This record gives sequence, structure tokens and C-alpha cells, in this order.
Amino acid sequence: MGFSKRMKICFVGSLPKPYGGVASHSFHLTKELAGLGVKVDFIDTRLAKKKTVPSGVRHLLIADLSLSSTLRQISKLPRLGGAWTQIMRYWKCLRPRDFIKVIYIILKILDSCRPESVDLFHAQHANERALATWVVAKRFKKPLVITAHCGEFTEDFFWSRCSRLVKHMTTVAARVISVSKYTQKCMIARGCKGHVSIIPNGVDTHFFRPGLEVSELRRKYRLVSSGTFIDGKGQMCFSRRCLLFLRRISKR
Repeated sequence: MGFSKRMKICFVGSLPKPYGGVASHSFHLTKELAGLGVKVDFIDTRLAKKKTVPSGVRHLLIADLSLSSTLRQISKLPRLGGAWTQIMRYWKCLRPRDFIKVIYIILKILDSCRPESVDLFHAQHANERALATWVVAKRFKKPLVITAHCGEFTEDFFWSRCSRLVKHMTTVAARVISVSKYTQKCMIARGCKGHVSIIPNGVDTHFFRPGLEVSELRRKYRLVSSGTFIDGKGQMCFSRRCLLFLRRISKR
């Protein structure tokens, strides 16, 4: 795919460790993109001593909350400029630590990237990550793509506080990628509007074992004898998801 060779993407999310659905999604997607020749800068918002970084990906960890680091970040606050207006619009949607994270993400991107070094910004989740990424994308005049992972639309305690932020992020993004039809339905039910494409997560084809004997599962996990197990087929491998991602973002 010719356009992928020239593309430069700034990802904002988290990489393993700790392991999790979104971290694993980020790892495999950026790994495949880098393998296709895409220049990937990854702004990692989850602090940890050990990280599993794909080959060819530039890993950039946001600042921690130590005193020396905090003082350095404070000295950089004038760089935010007009971004304060955009951030303060949603301060009621953010917990104190999320508010700080937004500022730290913005400063990290500004420290690490220039307008000419990024073609596209991508954020995992339509939350504080998306807000911080959108602020910089708007300043750099670059498109923003958001991958939605359902939690921000299905968890009532989160939605009651952050609905205004989530709706705005899914509207201003050049494209929103949903990881399932169910997530898309939840977005529509919540009144979110935007250019939504579905790229199913699928399963890890190296570990998925169709047709596993049910009795083995019951013994291993001490499950009750009643109930139904659903056996399905994975929809795609990681490399296929990567190609679909590139095709979706190229149709802006």
C-alpha cells in the first residue's frame, strides 16, 4: 500500500505492561503499522517500569508525578497558550488526575512532535486522551482518529460525568473506529454522532482453540454443569485489522 510508506502517525494510548485489552490492541496495531513502513510515535499515558514496545515504534512515556518532574512540567505551562480555553470547557468531566494527565499528554506531544512530523493523530478511547490529542491536532491542523472500546458508552458512572466530553470528541474526530457492532449501537443509543467505521477486534489466532471440549473447561474453572458455552470463529488476525485501519483513515 503506497500511502502507508509515507504516513506518520502519532498514537496516544497505553502499551503493555500492564496488560489489558486496549494495551494489547495498541501493541499489535502499531507493530503491524511499523512493519508496513509507517512512522509511529507512541505517547504512552500509563506509567510502568517495564514496557513491551513493538520494533520500529518510538515510545514516549508521559511525565510522572515526582516533584522534580512536576516542577519541569509547570515551567512548560506557558506553551499551552490558547489550549487552556479548550481544556477548561471540560474540566467538570475530568477527575483531578485526568485533568493533570491531559496537560501532561499535550506537553509530551509538543515536546516530541512537530507539525511536519505528523500526518495523523490517533487516540484510544473518547476520553481525556482524545481531548489532549484533539487539542494538539487542532493546533497542528491534522486529522484525529479515535478508536472507541465501548466502556465510555456503557458504564453509567462514567457516562454521567463525561457524556459531554465523549459526544464532542466523537463529533470533532475525522473518523471514529468502533471495535464491534455492539459498540457502534451503544454510541448511537447515547446520541454520539460522527464518521464511524467498524473494525472488529477478532481474536488472537495463535491462541484461539475452536471446538475445545466443554467438560475440560468446566473442570479447569470449576464451572456449574448448567449453562451454555458459545463457540465462535475469530474474524481476523492482527495484520488484517491493520490494513483495514489504514484503508478507513485514508477515506477521510
